[in-house]
Amino acid sequence: MKTLWAFLRAYPRRTMIMLIALLVAGVAEGLSLTTLLPLLSAAVGDSNPGGVGGHALRYLRMIGLDPTIGMMLLLIVAGMVVRAVLLLVANRQVGFAVAHVATALRLELIEALLASRWEYFLRKPTGALANAVATEAYRAATGFQYGAMVIALFVQVIVYTLVAMLVSWKATVIAFMIGSGFLYILHRLVHAARRAGNRQTQLMRTLLAYLTDVLGSVKALKAMARDNVADAILRTQTTQLERALRLEVTSRETLRALQEPMLAALAAAGLFVALVWWGLTLPEVMVLVFVLARALSLVNKLQRQHQQLVAQESAY
Repeated sequence: MKTLWAFLRAYPRRTMIMLIALLVAGVAEGLSLTTLLPLLSAAVGDSNPGGVGGHALRYLRMIGLDPTIGMMLLLIVAGMVVRAVLLLVANRQVGFAVAHVATALRLELIEALLASRWEYFLRKPTGALANAVATEAYRAATGFQYGAMVIALFVQVIVYTLVAMLVSWKATVIAFMIGSGFLYILHRLVHAARRAGNRQTQLMRTLLAYLTDVLGSVKALKAMARDNVADAILRTQTTQLERALRLEVTSRETLRALQEPMLAALAAAGLFVALVWWGLTLPEVMVLVFVLARALSLVNKLQRQHQQLVAQESAY
């Protein structure tokens, strides 16, 4: 996460615009979801629900809205539309920020290289410098994108958690305690992605440095019939790079595959406890399961984005 905070300090204005849009989008979606409970209560014939459903009905009447099924459906759709528009603005800012960060890193690096003393270039292979400008700058900017998504998802998780707490704080606390345990179990896969990213950075630097030297002396190598030696070394380095890429892919897809059944098991257990032990009404349970499942799904996505972030940190 140190890389993320470094980017936030370097580009505060772009980050704030993006986060404000995402925060408003999350609040709009959360407010629209509060109408789910009175809507479901009306659907099952309960015209005077208690708890958060009753509060939602009172607030609707206070602002002059008749809490009919049609009006509540309209509010839900309106909230989703507002969220979609704000997410479009935020994601557009993310894309612009990634392009800006990559360009800024390249220009700063080129400026620093041209201002360096000639002794520095004696110690640095030309290919490693070219790799930094071409490959590592873009990977670092991509890391900024994943970091921004981590913050955005965290904001959305907070909004969904607040809505779930209004329905049942006990179920919300228990669900997140169990979910935190799942995240801890899967955190090893995040470390595996970090190691794979570090290995990729080292191998790309070595590969391009050696390739640049080979291409610079290719005429002499061919004249001495030694190009087969260079080919063998490049093949070995490329194979090692493929293994590092496979390790990253394996850790990423394993994390994705394990998260979904864990989420399904948690939702099923929560549904059983809420209906059998706590005796919540069916509308409350349906809203609670929907909101908690959405929140935990966002937490899972947050962990995957964090995994992608740590895989790019070594490039920065």
